[in-house]
Amino acid sequence: MTRAARRARFVRKFLSDFLREQSTSGRLPVAKYHSLLRDLRRGSAQLAAKLYGKRGQSLPLPGRLGSIRLIDLRECNGRSFDFIQALPSAKPTRRLTCFIGHRFAPGIERNLRYNLSHLLEPYNVRLIWSGYDLQAANLFSDIVKHIRNCSMCIFDNRGTLSRPNVYIEVGVAFAAKRPMMVCEYTGASRRGLETGSVPSDLTGLVRITYKTYEELSRKLYFGLPAFVARNRLSRPPSRRTRRRHRRG
Repeated sequence: MTRAARRARFVRKFLSDFLREQSTSGRLPVAKYHSLLRDLRRGSAQLAAKLYGKRGQSLPLPGRLGSIRLIDLRECNGRSFDFIQALPSAKPTRRLTCFIGHRFAPGIERNLRYNLSHLLEPYNVRLIWSGYDLQAANLFSDIVKHIRNCSMCIFDNRGTLSRPNVYIEVGVAFAAKRPMMVCEYTGASRRGLETGSVPSDLTGLVRITYKTYEELSRKLYFGLPAFVARNRLSRPPSRRTRRRHRRG
């Protein structure tokens, strides 16, 4: 198979999966889904050539469906992989904040944050994490403040078997009633980065299992539109929320 054919197959498969997820969640009407799927199958080679020729740049989609771009994301070891983003026609005006909880290991810290910054940028989301404010005198109080005041949270349990701090942060977010996604690593363990399972009393939360950051990125991104809509994150904050943020 030629490189051009491999790229066309990747684009066709990736966008087909994305469209199917949007249709399954009810965000894309069935008739529209099948129409877009037919167009994608006919034009995948041409679309792939444009995406790879203009990597990182947004390309308009027909039918006023916004645009897409091809970007590089990273595995925990730094290896890059291709990822296609469907971008909204207009960037949300409401600025959101997302608290990221994870193990402080170089590969996780550097590459997970890099991936999430790209995945959440189209939704006008700013990332924060424990230790984000280096001037904070009390780290735990700072964590509680950030979680209480954030719009949403994403937690990753990779490498946390002997460092369960992430679960403490999950508990704080649960008590503060913050919308959250808990990512559970199920891949091969590495010495010094062993991962335990998510505690049973947390399994009722939105939980995403993954083996690679490529799989995690797809699951997060495909589910983000429904997550944002379900938690009304695109709407202006309520008066109660604004008062809580002012108290900080």
